[in-house]
Amino acid sequence: MANDTKERILEAALEMFSQKGYAGTNIRELSASLGLVKSGVYKHYESKEAIWNALLDQMIVYYEERFGSSERLPPVPDYPEALTRLTMQMVNVTIHDEKIVMTRKVLTLEQFRDPRARELATKHFLTGLTDMFTRIFTGMMEKGLLRKDDPAMLAFAYTAPISALIRLCDREPEKTDEAMAQIEAFSRHFINIYGEADHAKKALVVIDIQNDITKHYRDIIDNINAAVEWASAQGMAVVYIKHHNLSDGTRTFKPGTKGAELVPELNVVSDNVFVKTKANALTSEPFSAFIRDNGIRTFYITGADAAACVKSTCYNMTKAGYAVHVIADCVTSYDLKRINDMLAYYTDKGCAVGTLADFQSESAPCR
Repeated sequence: MANDTKERILEAALEMFSQKGYAGTNIRELSASLGLVKSGVYKHYESKEAIWNALLDQMIVYYEERFGSSERLPPVPDYPEALTRLTMQMVNVTIHDEKIVMTRKVLTLEQFRDPRARELATKHFLTGLTDMFTRIFTGMMEKGLLRKDDPAMLAFAYTAPISALIRLCDREPEKTDEAMAQIEAFSRHFINIYGEADHAKKALVVIDIQNDITKHYRDIIDNINAAVEWASAQGMAVVYIKHHNLSDGTRTFKPGTKGAELVPELNVVSDNVFVKTKANALTSEPFSAFIRDNGIRTFYITGADAAACVKSTCYNMTKAGYAVHVIADCVTSYDLKRINDMLAYYTDKGCAVGTLADFQSESAPCR
């Protein structure tokens, strides 16, 4: 019971200190909030200063258990994309754990008054993060996942904007979702710049070549099959995306029908078949999980429709920071007159556009 009361005192003190600061908190108010008299608090802590120091001790342990430290490193990522996953896991904890949020507020308020608070603020807001990611980046460089550079400088460059956005969430909680999206986009941008290209895995994606694609797919099926053979020989993952139309009264791409199945002429060389219900293939959670789990950063796109599902997928992939290559003679559309305009659109959105022969020549070994 005594330990429970001591813990309740520290919890109430953290809340009050985070709102009013040390000077603005008095033992009478703290006692009253707990249904105690002052002597009931002093039975466990001899002074407000003793509560303060016990709280700082607790903060250190609590923070490091949940967020990590240079002495308690999380596992070094095994592929570049895992850095973003690790970062977002850490950010999610530090933004949504109320105890950690209150800890940051306390340190912000008291860093100019108390030497220990100043030391902890510097560690949690700057040096601790830098030291942690210096070691993580050193490990990633040793694994060949990041290009060789000064890991301490990279860690500083990586953590400073993330830390600033976390503090934004503390000040303006209504901007939390926006800030987290910015952090994730920044992490992917960082990987694109500093990730080691040789470890950026690749995939060929075949989109919606199904029986209900009744127009024009036969014009490109041989090219797609050739692309599948080329990708397999290059060691790429080969992925097939199927569209399911869930609209009431639908007659095409209806789940469970022959029309929703891959066309029989298609060369299927893997079990990587994923279903989407919207134009953008990334909206398929299993496909997105496959990308993350396999560290895939580069895509070669084939399929239909160039003005719809292929368009949406390419746009959203480039927006997410992936490298996207559209194989021009392996995509088709219900309206062939739009193909050239769509190829120009892909280029404008940052995709590399070329024929299968173009990409095959780029991947051919030098002699």
